[in-house]
Amino acid sequence: MERSYPARRDLPVDGDPGELASLLRCLRCDRPLSLKRPAKHELPTALKCATCGASYPVTDGTARMLGDERAGASAANGHAALVQRRTAQSFAYEWRHFGQPRAHWRQNFLGYLQPHQPEWFAGKRVLDVGTGSGRHSSQAHELGASVVAVDVGEA
Repeated sequence: MERSYPARRDLPVDGDPGELASLLRCLRCDRPLSLKRPAKHELPTALKCATCGASYPVTDGTARMLGDERAGASAANGHAALVQRRTAQSFAYEWRHFGQPRAHWRQNFLGYLQPHQPEWFAGKRVLDVGTGSGRHSSQAHELGASVVAVDVGEA
């Protein structure tokens, strides 16, 4: 039987989210972005560009910045774009249905980052591009890093 897990709403917004968001740039005009959030202590719902009005959704703490731009590129590239879209959908499916945190993720994460030790992350600023379900972003945050996570997927 297939299991579906709820969205990852437990991921905290660390550091100064506005400062972290300002590191990202609008894809249309290359200007800084700011956060839009429903209330002060809630997760952001979007990144907004004050210059050109572009808006990028934030889903469960992860900015999704390639919507219309990706669709336009897809139409121009035919078969390759179809394969990319199906691959992204497959990953999104897996993250939604099998993305529940697991005990072994910390060891897995630290293994990838050898020779760095867990203490290395304290006070660091981390950019996780292609964050997927956010499992590595979550691990870096738990080890003391301020994290900006961005993904093109829908999960």
